[in-house]
Amino acid sequence: MKFVIEKNIIIYKIILCINILLPLRYKPIKLLIMFYFVLGVLSVLALFLIAVLIYGMVKISKLTTKSKNFEDSINRDFENIHRRIDENKREVDNNFERSLTEINRQFQGLYSYTDSRIDKSLNHKK
Repeated sequence: MKFVIEKNIIIYKIILCINILLPLRYKPIKLLIMFYFVLGVLSVLALFLIAVLIYGMVKISKLTTKSKNFEDSINRDFENIHRRIDENKREVDNNFERSLTEINRQFQGLYSYTDSRIDKSLNHKK
């Protein structure tokens, strides 16, 4: 297709050059050849525009895919961060409960020890 268009353009240029040299009575033929030449140039420009549009659509499609992949990656990262926060919160809660249980156990031991010492001192006085 491109070769045919280029061949036609070259032929039209040659004919145009010949028509410039022809007398004015052949002016309608000259205008017709110029019309075909302009039509050929416009068709080449249209093909170029279509090629640029297709290239742009492909680039937009690739960018859309990259954007979607990036968004999915960010969502996965957020889910992982929230999961780790929840795990750390559970671990802190468990450590707090264990510490609280240990403190209560030690207080009970202190209460028992203090109570036994008081009872012992009271029994010695009697």
